[in-house]
Amino acid sequence: MIIVLGATGNIGREVSDLLVKGEQEAVFLSRDLQKAPAQFTGHSMRVADLDDPTSLERAMVGGSKLLLVSPNSEAMQQQQINAIRAASKVGIQHIVKISGTPKSVSEHSPSAVGRAHWHIEQELKAHAKTYSILQCNFFMQNLLGLQADMVRKSAKIMLPFSPSTAFRFIDTRDIAACAVHLLTDDKVESKTYKMCGSPSSFQKLADELSNLMGQQIRYKYVPMWLTKIVMLIKGMPKAHIQHQMEMAGLYRQGISDDPSDDVSLLTGRKVVLLPEFLKQHIHHFTSK
Repeated sequence: MIIVLGATGNIGREVSDLLVKGEQEAVFLSRDLQKAPAQFTGHSMRVADLDDPTSLERAMVGGSKLLLVSPNSEAMQQQQINAIRAASKVGIQHIVKISGTPKSVSEHSPSAVGRAHWHIEQELKAHAKTYSILQCNFFMQNLLGLQADMVRKSAKIMLPFSPSTAFRFIDTRDIAACAVHLLTDDKVESKTYKMCGSPSSFQKLADELSNLMGQQIRYKYVPMWLTKIVMLIKGMPKAHIQHQMEMAGLYRQGISDDPSDDVSLLTGRKVVLLPEFLKQHIHHFTSK
């Protein structure tokens, strides 16, 4: 039986949908069952709180595999360690962890989230019988927030990256497909995989949107200090601003320009390309 943590989150929801469609035996964990999405109706749901190891142990009883994913936060490291230790106590055989951008995950990373993921990965390697770590690049779905808002309001994308700064945007549906493969394959071995798409950039994003929308979408570089001021004016939480600034610094150093065929090797198909993704989600970028 597969235990799914983070079933109501971005990747967790995609994984859960695939498991339901594949008629896999699964249990979906949530801190609040009243907020569980409609697609889980009629399926097994259990209450679990990442801050409460006892509740995690109760919720995982009977499970053989676990999807480990939770939001980036100051509590993430301890929460995921709680889950790993609970899984070990109840006999979970394999854990699939959704981790950070490959080159940001290290003991001395400039990114606090990257350091947290590194510590979680060490805990996983020490306690899990077998594990799969999916280190993920910039989610395409994240483009549907800030960048889409900029395009709708001003037909511009303004960010602290040069037009040539390399990115390998990845569709979370590809990540979910990899996770499901690893959760349902009985012959998996302990390994770390890199989840990344084809070479791209924010200038290419602007160019693709220009073609699709029939109007010029401009890309403009803005300095880091100005980016930070804008986030402060918008009232974003300090921890979120810190994370964004740390990751921006790493992306400017080229950490995302690291090719990998792991998605294709796991799924047997090509990754979703940026133009295809934008066609499917163009309504997010057009005026409302």
